[in-house]
Amino acid sequence: PSLENLASQYFDVVLNNCGFAYMVHPELIYGEVARVLQRNGIAIVSFSDRMYWEKAVAGWRNATAVERCDLIADFLSGSGQFSILEKIMKPTPRSRVVTHRALKDMGEASKRDPFYAVVARKT
Repeated sequence: PSLENLASQYFDVVLNNCGFAYMVHPELIYGEVARVLQRNGIAIVSFSDRMYWEKAVAGWRNATAVERCDLIADFLSGSGQFSILEKIMKPTPRSRVVTHRALKDMGEASKRDPFYAVVARKT
C-alpha cells in the first residue's frame, strides 16, 4: 500500500475505520500515514466487534476488544512517530446485542453498536 501520490505532511487528520484487523504489515501503512500527516496531526484508528473472520489476521481474531486497543496503541507508540492521546472503549452490553430484528429501527440499533478507537498525535 502506498500513498505516494499524496504530498508529505498534507493532512491534519487521518482516519482508519475497521481496517487494522486485516493489515499483514501495518508498519508499511502507518509509515505512510506518518508521512502524509502534518506535525502534530491526528491519527484515529477505530473498529467495532465485527469483522470478516476469515480475512482478519490471527492476532486480531484471538484478541479481546481491550487487547485490540492495546495492540493498536502499542504499535503506534512503538513506532516512535505517534503519542497516544486517548483510547475510547464503548462496548455493547451482552444483554443488548443487536439482532436482525433490531435493525428495523436503525436509530435505536446505532445507539447499541460497539465502538472502539485509539487517537494518537504525530510527534
